[in-house]
Amino acid sequence: MLPESFEIAFTRLSFDTGKEFLEAAEDEILFRALGDTVTGIQCADVYVDRFESGFLGAYALALWFMEFDQDNWFSFEDIHSWTGDLLNSRPKLKDRMELRLLKGEFPPMMLDQPVIVDYRDQAIIFLTGKLNG
Repeated sequence: MLPESFEIAFTRLSFDTGKEFLEAAEDEILFRALGDTVTGIQCADVYVDRFESGFLGAYALALWFMEFDQDNWFSFEDIHSWTGDLLNSRPKLKDRMELRLLKGEFPPMMLDQPVIVDYRDQAIIFLTGKLNG
């Protein structure tokens, strides 16, 4: 789906217990501390935009992808279809995948940092996009 000139990397954080996961996902201080660890940037004062709805999250994540699309490598409709499939793939609220954006300029592209909180698999996943040339 993504062109060869674009890479996406996933940093997946798993937790030993459901309690640890829920604490990290729901406590803003702990969640931002994970951002510190993964990004290497102080996130204590970073605003977190939370999209509990997969419908809205799919648009927000598609817009994040479009920030890379200065050369029209893919259309908004194509990337929105992919983000919609991803974030709306689970009908039960307890199994949802929720998008969060750490607002700021995170490397390598100096954009917001997208994070997917996967409630079914009890994981927090940081996405990083990179252009290859």
